[in-house]
Amino acid sequence: MPCCGACSEKRGLVFLALTLLCLVWAVAAIGADLFVIDIGVRNARIDGDIWLQCRRLPDSSSTGERQPTACVSYSDPYYDCPSLADRARAIRGFYVITILVCVMNATLGVLDHFGKLTALLPCGIKSQVVLAIVACLAIAWSVLAWAVAVSLPREHFCDNFSQHPLADHDNFKWGAS
Repeated sequence: MPCCGACSEKRGLVFLALTLLCLVWAVAAIGADLFVIDIGVRNARIDGDIWLQCRRLPDSSSTGERQPTACVSYSDPYYDCPSLADRARAIRGFYVITILVCVMNATLGVLDHFGKLTALLPCGIKSQVVLAIVACLAIAWSVLAWAVAVSLPREHFCDNFSQHPLADHDNFKWGAS
């Protein structure tokens, strides 16, 4: 049964909504903590995302908020640890590619919503096929980004950075990213 124009509009709108939701999650993941380590000394905390690792101590006010005392980029030349810098760049690259794929998906969803996608495709390819392929591509890049990101605290890169994998700390917790 051939799909009517209204079906394409609904499919495109649903695809667009799901893609925008994925885009919001991807952007939020860039700023969210990848891991948190609570240290018993003065209620200190180490947290890390895909950009930085920060040490935080409670401030002297009554709010109890932890203020950063030192933040260091994973690609800081001080560490002299190319494997850590390369891993950090790979994580950032996969996150950015995931966002670009989501933007491409949103564009295709808009085109399908207005019924223009099928006309742009060569050889009579159905828009459903294209949307399914780009959705699978977004899922694949997202899973790769996650897999590379969770490997960061699980590996020992160099002694300048940490004497052992960060995940081996007693109070290690995964963050929202």
